[in-house]
Amino acid sequence: MQEIAGGCLIARPHVAKAMVEAGIVPTEKEAFDRFISDDGIAYVPKHALDPVASVSLIEGAGGICVLAHPGMWKGQG
Repeated sequence: MQEIAGGCLIARPHVAKAMVEAGIVPTEKEAFDRFISDDGIAYVPKHALDPVASVSLIEGAGGICVLAHPGMWKGQG
């Protein structure tokens, strides 16, 4: 699938194309309609990690947390 994604992050369109190439479905549209759309049978919902929990995870793994673009947060706390 990395070849289909061209070395980029693999996303649902790449999965759909791989499903067509593997003969699982005849079209990418059908891959989405039946399997990988938000209501498809193979869809797995995403979840966002709480920022505070993220810091705890990073520190627990021995990492160091850094805030990128601190100017964006001016006046928010």
